[in-house]
Amino acid sequence: MMVTMRPSSSRKSQFLENYRVLLGNTQLYQHTRHTQKIPVSQIIVYPDFDKFHPFGNDIAMLQLLFPVNFTSYIIPACLPAPCMQLPMGLASWGLDCQHPIYRSIFTNVSYFIDWMDEIQRLTPLPDAMSVPPQTQFPHQPLQAAGSPGPGTGFVPPQPWPLLLFLLQAPRQALW
Repeated sequence: MMVTMRPSSSRKSQFLENYRVLLGNTQLYQHTRHTQKIPVSQIIVYPDFDKFHPFGNDIAMLQLLFPVNFTSYIIPACLPAPCMQLPMGLASWGLDCQHPIYRSIFTNVSYFIDWMDEIQRLTPLPDAMSVPPQTQFPHQPLQAAGSPGPGTGFVPPQPWPLLLFLLQAPRQALW
């Protein structure tokens, strides 16, 4: 499962087949041999979006149709242990975060960890018959952000990782 801001229904397609997650790129329109495009099988929007103020709780989870093939260019962003207080966020919306006169809104991801865990637990996996060959794990050990000392974090080979990514919908990129 991947985390993103809520796709705006006014400008984006309502059809899941029009959504692809683009991994392994630093430029949206310059794909490389490291690029992976993975279809989205489900978009799950936080239930209290817009409840208290416009664009409040601007977060959604994307279930991928296939597992991510982890490489040295594509690795999961591990969540910290529950007892650790680290800043984690998504750029929700704004014009240009490089200029202080423009307003930008960010979503505090750590506030939604319980909801993300619940969604992962309750959402069934995609049909196993449509899954391509087994996901490869990165050759380096994984460690949760902020963890002391060396260590390895386990990421299961299924479409549930929290990743840094670009979502490619019709000519719109989100991060």
